[in-house]
Amino acid sequence: MSRYWTRAVPERVAGRVAAFAPGVVTVLVARWVPCVAWLRRLLFGGERIVEQSCLLGGGGNGRLSERMGCLVTNPVLVCVCRRFVSVSGRVAAREQWTALVRRWLVFLLFCASVYGVGGGGDAQVWGYQTGEAPQLTRLFPAGARRGATTEIQIKGKYQADSVRVWSHGTGVAWEKLAGEESFAVSIDGEAEVGVVWVRLVDASGASEVMPFVVGDWPEVNEVEPNDRSDAAQALAELPMVVNGVLQKGGDVDHYRVSVAGGQTLVATVDAQRYLQSAVDATLQLVSLDGQLLMQNMDYRGLDPQIVWTAPQDGEVVLRVFGFPAAPDSTISLGGGERFIYRLSVTTGEAVEAVSPLALERGVTTEVQRHGWNLSNGAKHVVTWPSDSSSECVLAWPTALGVIQLPVVEHPSRLASELRMAEPFAATSQSEEALPGVTLPVTITGNLTEPRQVDRFLLDVPAEKTWRVQVAARELGYAWDPVVEIYSVSDGKRLHRQDDQGTEVDPAWDWTPPAAGQYWLQVFDLHGHASAHAWYRLSVTERLPEVRLHVAGTVYRGKVGEPLEIKVDVERLQGYAIDMELGLATQEDAESITPVTCEVQRSSVADESGKQLVLRLQSAEPFQGPIRLFAREVTGDERTYTVRAKTAGLADLWVSFLP
Repeated sequence: MSRYWTRAVPERVAGRVAAFAPGVVTVLVARWVPCVAWLRRLLFGGERIVEQSCLLGGGGNGRLSERMGCLVTNPVLVCVCRRFVSVSGRVAAREQWTALVRRWLVFLLFCASVYGVGGGGDAQVWGYQTGEAPQLTRLFPAGARRGATTEIQIKGKYQADSVRVWSHGTGVAWEKLAGEESFAVSIDGEAEVGVVWVRLVDASGASEVMPFVVGDWPEVNEVEPNDRSDAAQALAELPMVVNGVLQKGGDVDHYRVSVAGGQTLVATVDAQRYLQSAVDATLQLVSLDGQLLMQNMDYRGLDPQIVWTAPQDGEVVLRVFGFPAAPDSTISLGGGERFIYRLSVTTGEAVEAVSPLALERGVTTEVQRHGWNLSNGAKHVVTWPSDSSSECVLAWPTALGVIQLPVVEHPSRLASELRMAEPFAATSQSEEALPGVTLPVTITGNLTEPRQVDRFLLDVPAEKTWRVQVAARELGYAWDPVVEIYSVSDGKRLHRQDDQGTEVDPAWDWTPPAAGQYWLQVFDLHGHASAHAWYRLSVTERLPEVRLHVAGTVYRGKVGEPLEIKVDVERLQGYAIDMELGLATQEDAESITPVTCEVQRSSVADESGKQLVLRLQSAEPFQGPIRLFAREVTGDERTYTVRAKTAGLADLWVSFLP
């Protein structure tokens, strides 16, 4: 008997009890009779302990346990067990009661490992995993049509049988399918078109978010092989959205479409703008014999677009390929599971801009659509209600294009109503002052003529700072805007602004030297112009403001212990009001959570005004979205929402696990 405890047990039984004990749970069910015999021998004596060691991870049963994902490494128990049997090996084999105690201790260590005491890995305790939270790496397709149910392949690191999918927003529901990575997404017909944010959630926590696009058009997935023009995937009907992926380095995808003579084909790739894809895509249009008809690399940021009018009936091929969006040393075409894109193709309506490009709150606005293949009824009437929403999304079921418009608290005007052609000298010598534009104002314009300069005469009050900003390339309009300001009294240029740092559009804070009239003019740096050179110019008072951000959207803690979340407080333009930060008020009884947070004060007088640490706690397990807020202590007592830097989301996911 003693030779088993001093030699075989330390190497074959004790180590496996500690390292692979959770796997035995599965084997006990599958092999009940042998396990009963083994436990009887372990606890009450027997000569064949070593022969039964296969149940603790050896032989086929150990491999079965590993395949079922039940094995867990417990180095602490390994050391304890080995040290114990090393010492106990010196006890005389004749002392049967000592041997019996040893066996009971091994059994207790076995039970402790099964129930996760001192363990690690993926052991489960009361339905909550103590392992890593799920990771989300790819959604394919990366979008779906509303009013339909679509199968989505979700890649990442997660347990398929226990994970669920959470979407930010309403009208999007997810369900697990039979396949290992297969899910079904059902989108309500009234869901809002655009990007929703998706994350994976299980008992261990949640993943970071990933964008998913809700659209209005029929969709198909790329079908390989389509690497050559003669093997191009046919798009039987238009309009159509193709979900594709450049699977490996050097991959080139081809799609064949039919176009009637005189029709205008519009094809655009969405990769960076909405999907945050890894590809800097290039889009080419070629004939069936391989002749290059048109090419584009960067139209909206890094995403390409092609507009082409067919001279005659026939078929053409759209070709998609790209380089890594994050440049590397390969200087070659890229590929990989994150090189995803959505190719939208139509010979019908396509909207790329509307005028005006901003809505005044509470005012009925007639919006004029601009683009290609638009019908006579291109006007769209919008009345934006007087609520707290700061953005309006316009989309049309039959048209390509989604337009996001800011909702402003001041007049939104058209440049055609305000631009002036008088030279500076004529204005300064005029006996009667010309009427100017009252500030604040947002102006929508378009440079349609080469070397066109849009000039606006501003009536500027004294002792105020103004934020002057032009949005053009930021909105996806490919031209290089420049803004200049001149004094009307002497014609001197006071300021000129092109790009600033990493920002591609002009923006700066301007304090006029005195009250009076000033010329502001907008033009392209190179004198270019087109029907697509749209811009939104805003001149608004620069008021003190505060911005509140957290680093990510996911936080995980333990029940009964504080979970720290750092909130960055950025005070701009002399914002000097103390604030209180905490959890948002839970008004809906169904949304009340056990999570609590002690309100913290952000003081201007000390360093706490720059960053606060909020400590959240929960006395019971909880997972779900929460919102953090800040309220002014003095003044108007306005409230602000804390948002994540990564996605701008206000909904932060917190997990309190046992």
